[in-house]
Amino acid sequence: GGERPFALDTRMHTASMSKTLTTVAFLRLAARQGIRTSDRIAPYLPPGWKLGPNIDRLTFRDLLRHRSGIVGL
Repeated sequence: GGERPFALDTRMHTASMSKTLTTVAFLRLAARQGIRTSDRIAPYLPPGWKLGPNIDRLTFRDLLRHRSGIVGL
């Protein structure tokens, strides 16, 4: 524990950073494809998926803000 000097081989936990990278990647792709954060996600889900209640109300903004109500797997 405690502070350690940062070096080239220092291990890091990047879980929180992956949220930012995923958001940036989505926003860039969405801009190219004409997708808005206010668009609903349901049309973009695989057709074979069994969709739960209210999934048709979720938007990309809900997912990006972690307000989807999806918990656990």
